[in-house]
Amino acid sequence: MAADVIRRHTYGQPLEDAATFIGIATLDAVEPRRRGDYVRVIRQIDRAAESLDGYGGVLTDASREELRQGGDSLPIRVIHSAEHLEHIQEGDVLKLDFERGYVRSLYRMGSPHNVIFATDRCNSNCLMCSQPPKDIDDSRVIGEHLRLISLIPPTTKALCITGGEPTLLGEGLFEIVKSCKENLPVTKLHMLTNGRLFYYRRYAERLAEVAHPDLTLGIPLYSDRAAAHDYVVQAVGAFDQTMVGLHNLARYRLNVEIRVVVHKQTHDRLPQLAEFIYRNCPFAVHVTFMGLELMGYTKTNLAH
Repeated sequence: MAADVIRRHTYGQPLEDAATFIGIATLDAVEPRRRGDYVRVIRQIDRAAESLDGYGGVLTDASREELRQGGDSLPIRVIHSAEHLEHIQEGDVLKLDFERGYVRSLYRMGSPHNVIFATDRCNSNCLMCSQPPKDIDDSRVIGEHLRLISLIPPTTKALCITGGEPTLLGEGLFEIVKSCKENLPVTKLHMLTNGRLFYYRRYAERLAEVAHPDLTLGIPLYSDRAAAHDYVVQAVGAFDQTMVGLHNLARYRLNVEIRVVVHKQTHDRLPQLAEFIYRNCPFAVHVTFMGLELMGYTKTNLAH
């Protein structure tokens, strides 16, 4: 049962090649005029013949032959023979990749910890990164993120924007934050960023101009010494960029949380770092000290 709670994806067989679709999971039939935004999820155990016309997508653990034997009318966008559907709840937002037969839960109704995974790209390469960066073309993700935001329930209490490094989306990041402001009016937004691009004052100003009412930026600071911080993030000049970025964000009254991951490279100067933060970042709304996640680069670099 625990595996079902944390599962976020499954695989199946696409009926035909089609464009990727992002839609709301429904376990029951939806009236035809509303079906365009929905993914009809059909489990064999509670399956009954029905018209599937009009749905944005269909996901089922039944085989293609079983669907046809049941008399179902099949639209093009079907992923059948899916391996696991137990984790999908009514109202979840799913992404159906009809090229690979891959299905990912982008938003889970039963979780208080939903995220927008902004990008795989990053301008740092931290020794203990739990999500190692990839240099890929993700130019189409802005549209996907905006689509996701439009489908998330407006009563959602909290949402995180993470990556990779979200600021690498450039102007697209401001579109995403603005969409959250407009579509999710009561949602607390927490963005995890290394803060380096806020070194450019105009970038910080542009984010402030969006005027999201409840946005906090979580930015890591690993040492009071530039060389040590730069070594952890594997980027020369990162400490100076981050510090200027923090002060630019404070200049425009954006909420900043400072995050310190405790490990071999940082633990010996935690008192000095705490003093440094106290004296140089009095504007921080929260300071947190965190343990390592044993995944990603952490496993590779445990000896360091």
